[in-house]
Parts: sequence; C-alpha cells; structure tokens
Amino acid sequence: MLAPDVAAVGVYAYDGVIRDAVRGMKMGGRHAAARPLGAAVRAVAAEVASWPITWVPSSRRRLRERGVEITRLLAGADAVALLRRTVDRPDQTSLSAQARRQSPLGVFTAVGSAPRDVVLVDDVRTTGATALAAAEALRAAGARRVLVATLAVGGDDARNG
Repeated sequence: MLAPDVAAVGVYAYDGVIRDAVRGMKMGGRHAAARPLGAAVRAVAAEVASWPITWVPSSRRRLRERGVEITRLLAGADAVALLRRTVDRPDQTSLSAQARRQSPLGVFTAVGSAPRDVVLVDDVRTTGATALAAAEALRAAGARRVLVATLAVGGDDARNG
C-alpha cells in the first residue's frame, strides 16, 4: 500500500533485461517493446481488479524528446486520459532520494471526474512518490480506490516487496 486506498503492484524488478528494456524505451527510442510489456502490466492489474485504466503522464519535455507517451503505451489502447501534468519538474533520476519524494507533489491534476475505482499505470516505481502524487489527484477528482500498476519496481520497494 502506498497510502490508504492506494495499492501497488509491479510486474518485474527494475534490474537486468527489464532495466535495459525500460531504458531502451525511454532513452533509446525502442518504443515497440511498450506494447507487449504493457500487456503484462495490465494482466497483473487484472488479477487484482477489473477497473478503468489510466496512466501517469510524462512531462512536456519528455514527451517532446521521446515523441510518444511510454506510460500511455503501457496502459493500452483502452486506457482513458484522466490526468495531466500542471508543472514540469526536474527528472527524478537527477534528484536525491529525499528530493524525489518531494518533487512530484502538486504536479498532477485530473482532467475531469475520476471513476470510483481506477488502475494507474506507470513504468518504474522506486520511492512511489510520483505514483502517489498522481493517485492523490485521482482521489481528489472522486476516485475512492486506486491500484498503481508498474512495469518495474526498483529501490526500496523492490528490496522490501
């Protein structure tokens, strides 16, 4: 649990071939891997809940650099855009662990009402701060329960889970 009524599941540890695949998608332009890897994320989420799916939106800068929304590809064709970023912050990888926990606060807002229950897809969860900030925006828009489903889990979450 990331917070009350915000559960989290991950498919893989952020290591080895999965780390390489994520880096390839995010920095190497190898976006085709997102579709089959996204199917694995959605399958794990479906084992827990059969709810509408949305994704954690990237910053405008990252979207411009990549040309695609990786988390949108992972979420699948039936996913619904429920969030938008209101602020672009520094890339999480460039920050200390403490700064990573604080940086996503206030970054997301819902684009309308959120469904009662929703699956929120992200690519990598380390501190859980980004996912929690996005989940809180969904909860503020009416979601009662959020399941955060990530492709890969790293950091303390991988070691403890």
